[in-house]
Amino acid sequence: MLLSLHSTGRVREVLDVMATYPHPGFILHWFLASAEEVAHAAALGAYFSVNTAMSDEAISQMPRDRVLPETDFPAKSVRARVPGATAALEDRLATLWGTDAAGARAELWRNMKALATRSGAVERLSSSLTGVLMQV
Repeated sequence: MLLSLHSTGRVREVLDVMATYPHPGFILHWFLASAEEVAHAAALGAYFSVNTAMSDEAISQMPRDRVLPETDFPAKSVRARVPGATAALEDRLATLWGTDAAGARAELWRNMKALATRSGAVERLSSSLTGVLMQV
C-alpha cells in the first residue's frame, strides 16, 4: 500500500507519526521542510513527490533515489498544463541531477519500481503499469 502524506504546517507531527507507525509506502507530497527534516524523513523510508513549483533548493535536499513526480500538479501552472504532464519536471530534474531528461525519467521510474516493490503495492497495480515497471 502507498500512503500519500501531506505535512503543510505540521512537518514535525507527520514525522513523529511516521516514526511511531512505520510503513514501507510513505510518500511525502510537496514536502517543504528543512534539510534535517528531509534527512529524517528519508531515514524513515519516505519517498518525496515533487513538482515544478518547488524550489531547486527544496528538491536538491531530497535523495535522488527517493524522488517521484507529482502527477496531480498543476491545476493552473504555466509550466505544465495538465495533470500527469511531467516533461517540464523531468527537464528540471535533469538540470539539477546533471543528466538529460531521459535519464531523469528513467530514475523516476526506477524509484517508483523500488517503492512499489518494497511496499507490496506492485501486487495491486494495473497489469499495464506493472509491465512498465518490470521493464525498468
